[in-house]
Amino acid sequence: MSHAGNPSLGRALVGLAFAATATTACENDVSVQLLPVADAVCLEGEACSGLSRALYFSGPYDRVEIANSPLLDVPQDFAIEAWVLVKSYTGGHGILNRWTGGIGDIQLTFGVPEPVSFSELPSNEPVPSHVLATWGFVKPDLWLTTIAPSLPSVDAWHHLATSYGGGSLRLYVDGVVVGSMDGTEAVANASNTFFIGATARHERSHDASKGLLFWPPMHGYISEVRISSTNRYPEDFVPEPRLLSDAATIALWHLDEGAEALVSDSGPNQLHGVIIGAVPAAPLGGVEPQICRRDQLLWRERPV
Repeated sequence: MSHAGNPSLGRALVGLAFAATATTACENDVSVQLLPVADAVCLEGEACSGLSRALYFSGPYDRVEIANSPLLDVPQDFAIEAWVLVKSYTGGHGILNRWTGGIGDIQLTFGVPEPVSFSELPSNEPVPSHVLATWGFVKPDLWLTTIAPSLPSVDAWHHLATSYGGGSLRLYVDGVVVGSMDGTEAVANASNTFFIGATARHERSHDASKGLLFWPPMHGYISEVRISSTNRYPEDFVPEPRLLSDAATIALWHLDEGAEALVSDSGPNQLHGVIIGAVPAAPLGGVEPQICRRDQLLWRERPV
């Protein structure tokens, strides 16, 4: 179900954590297997580390907030994308979202924590559901929506992308299209915060004076979030391990700042964000590599 919380509390790095994993060698290859190592490396500036930091989401309110701005609005054609590593599908859902009820909604998610209309998410999965989906709100009772036939594997990095234009909304996993829906209507922009992870939104009646309702985030790691003002991926492609800013970039958050409580936008609009966390949660067991600690934060690195 949805979670309520006070957004004025906990504006610090608490539950979200930066952490570090190791690769087998110095290849710039996102498919390099993650392996336990004796000494996880957390130092910047190494000549050949082959690693890059990411953000860890585990608590129900763990999120990055980018303040509302018209510079976040997408045009007719657009794309949104991110690198993710899912630890478990028993947790939350949210990856990326900008929403205002009945006005605008652009979503990339692993399912929903509460019932939504079938036109919004055409899935028969029981709620809370875990299905990879993307959608854009056009007008009441009309969403452009597509879902993947299966979920990406856990404990491995995957590139997820939504690209709209050329007559369809397409969903890609690791550069391969896994779903599409025909459409040429413009997706409506929501005049609201852009969320990475947990999202302040709801589908049912709610007394706003009692706080916000949240859709919790996916359980795992997110990095390299980019919004583009073009149909960036009209067909299958090879994902870039580290995304770059170009003339079509609206915003680009690498989510690799380390100990900082803010995230920097590497795009031209400088739409910086704030990290907001909940209860600390350390991924220290099972297949996890050893974690090096710095200032009581956890770091995880990903292949680049």
